[in-house]
This record gives sequence, C-alpha cells and structure tokens, in this order.
Amino acid sequence: MMGQALAKRDIHRGIILYDEQKFSRALEIWLSVLSKLRKPQDRFSVHGYVCMALLETGYYKEALEHALRQVDIAEWQNKDILKSEAFYNTARAFQTLGEMSKCLTFCERSLNYETDIPALPGYVHLCMGCAFLALGLISKAYMSLQFALDTSEEHEDKVLELMTRSSLANVFTAVRDYETAREHHWKAIKVARVFEAVDSSFKFMRRVLANAAVVMLKVGSYSDALDIAEEAIKDALTFSDRPVQSKCLFIFAEVHRERYDLKTAYPRYEAAYELAHEIGDQKLQMEIIMGMARAAEAEHDLLQAYTLAEKSYNMSMQMSCKLEAVRCLEHQSDLAIKLDRPEVSENSDYLRGQLLQELELYCGICDEPLGDRPGRLEVLDCCHFVHQKCARYLLRASQTQTVHRCPCPACRTKMPITSTTTF
Repeated sequence: MMGQALAKRDIHRGIILYDEQKFSRALEIWLSVLSKLRKPQDRFSVHGYVCMALLETGYYKEALEHALRQVDIAEWQNKDILKSEAFYNTARAFQTLGEMSKCLTFCERSLNYETDIPALPGYVHLCMGCAFLALGLISKAYMSLQFALDTSEEHEDKVLELMTRSSLANVFTAVRDYETAREHHWKAIKVARVFEAVDSSFKFMRRVLANAAVVMLKVGSYSDALDIAEEAIKDALTFSDRPVQSKCLFIFAEVHRERYDLKTAYPRYEAAYELAHEIGDQKLQMEIIMGMARAAEAEHDLLQAYTLAEKSYNMSMQMSCKLEAVRCLEHQSDLAIKLDRPEVSENSDYLRGQLLQELELYCGICDEPLGDRPGRLEVLDCCHFVHQKCARYLLRASQTQTVHRCPCPACRTKMPITSTTTF
C-alpha cells in the first residue's frame, strides 16, 4: 500500500511539472512509476500523461506506443469511458505522423463511446478537422471544426476555442482566403493573450503564433512573419517544443527565399527538414521540399527545382494530402513550361484538374477552382465554399422584395438567408 501511495504522489508531481512545461522531468517520473502501478486504471492514466508529454515535445512514434497501450487496457477492462479517451489519443498520434486515414478511423471509434470528459467530442472533432484539412477535404474540415467551436462555446472551453480558431484559419489559408484566415488567427491570439496574462507558461500561444506567421508570409508581410515566428520559436526553445521549432525554422527559410537571400534560406530549410524528419512530421517534410524546389527555381536551377517538386508531389500523394498535391502540380506545370516540356505541363494540368474534381474544389456557382488565387470565400450552411463575389447570385427577391432561400448549386441544400447577410 505504501508503494502505491508513493507512486500516486509521484504521478501528481509529474502533473505539476507537466503544467510547468518541464516535460523531460515529468516524463522521467511517469515512466519510472509505470512498473510500480498495479491498478489498470492507474496505468491507463499514466500512459495518457506520457502520451500527451511526448506529443508536446515531438516524439510522435513513442506517443503512439503509449496511446496503443491505453487502447489495450481499455479493451481489456471493457470500459467505454476509457475507450473514448484511448482512441482519441491514438488518433492524435496518427495525425502527427501524417497517417490521416488511421487518425479518422480512431476519431470515429472514440465518438462511438460515452465519455466523462464533457468537451472531449469537441477535441475529437478538432482532430478530425485537422485530418480532413490535410487530406484536402475542405468542407468536411470546416464542418468538423465548426462542431468543435460550438462545443467550446457550450462548455466555455477556451483552450478548445483558440485551437479551433487557429485550425479554422489554416482551412482558409489552404484555399487562399487570407483575410478570413487572419480574422480567425487574431481571435485565437486574443483568447491566448488572456491565458498568458494569468499563466506565463501557457503553451498554446506559440502554436497559434506559428500558424499566424504562415498567413503573414502568404500575404507578403515578411517582417511581421519573422517577428511572430521569432516570438514563437523563442518560447519553443525554452520548453523543448520541437514541432513549433521545426515549423518556425521553415517559416524563416521561406521568408529569406522570398527576399532572395538564398544563402540564408538553405541552412534553415536543412535544419527544419532534419528536425521534421527526426520527429516524424511527414507533411512538414513535404512542405519543406516544396520550398526548396522554389529556392532552386530562384537560382535558375530548373532541373533541380523540378526534381524536388516531383518528390514533394509523390510524398503528398503517398499521404493522400491531395490539396498539397494540387499545389505541387501547379509548380510542376510552371517549371515544365520553363524547361520547354509542354507535354509534361499538360499532364500536370490534367492531374491537377482531376484532383480538384475529386476534392470538389470548385465554386458551385461559377465553376471556377477555389483557391486558384487569393480572394474572399463564403461558406454556406451546408459547408460548401463559394467565391464571395458569386454568393450574391444565390439571393433571389420576389415581387414583394422578400428574400427567398436558394439552393446550394453543389448539393441543392436550401441556404437560409437572413436580412443581416452581406456580400
């Protein structure tokens, strides 16, 4: 009994250290105490703590191992509450490793069981939304994230709110609606600043900032992108947050590339890639290779640029990240024209068109691709996206000047129109 009491005391010590972002010390304590625990419930909890800390610090494969041990315990105990948590942690681990189909499978399994964590379904939908986004399924991503946002409001869960806002911003960034993306990022940062004022070790700020820096990069605000990323990486280095470190290094490289400072860009690409490879972030590796392709193009090494762009495309297809594949094909097509290979360019354009059709990335009103160029989009109640400039054509006024509901051209679902709707 004394041994179990001491073990539980150590578990609590680990939680305190985790909250202080002293992840290495917390992990050391939790891993040492695991062998001393007799009760399955206690072992389940500690495996969950270890999984969280490993995800924070970028040890994704190790995190998956502990999540799967939770699954084993949950199934052995045959307790729904344990299953819902274990399947969620497993989904998160698969998401970080770039295995989105497995992530979605475990998210769905988690939602099939009851939970004693009120906001857990919201976190599961957040995970699903991020996975759908990686797969290029924009409408499904938005739908899942909207559910997560509604859950955050219902349970007044500010952490879920800011994480969801940041992820929604990523959705709009992916389809090049940078104005809406910035709006969501600033809302996320506003929530995070409130937490930071109370708790200086609040860990979510650096993640939100790293995402916001990407939007600044996309709109050409390079100084702002550098400043925001520098703030994020400074905090990430303090607390050994390798995922944020690798993302910020990539942002630095992209800024220097855009400024044609390629000698400064390449070492940062290499450092970012090495770290992304070390932690197992396949999606970031693919993005870095695409950035290096553009750097090679800037140096007029078109053959090397095409080789890297092709490698990035192959990686994106292996992960089923089809929206990223669309972007890769855009670049491949441009490079093929410069290399005087019109047949290769035509093939890239053909494959790109097929992917756009598969992902339903066309405006249902004008039939033009979504995200082909920067611009505002509207999201209908059915979660289909249309160009903002086209959305006004869904409004119909009768002879009595009453605004009627009009069907979404993509799914024929009625879109509620209110007097406050503006386009």
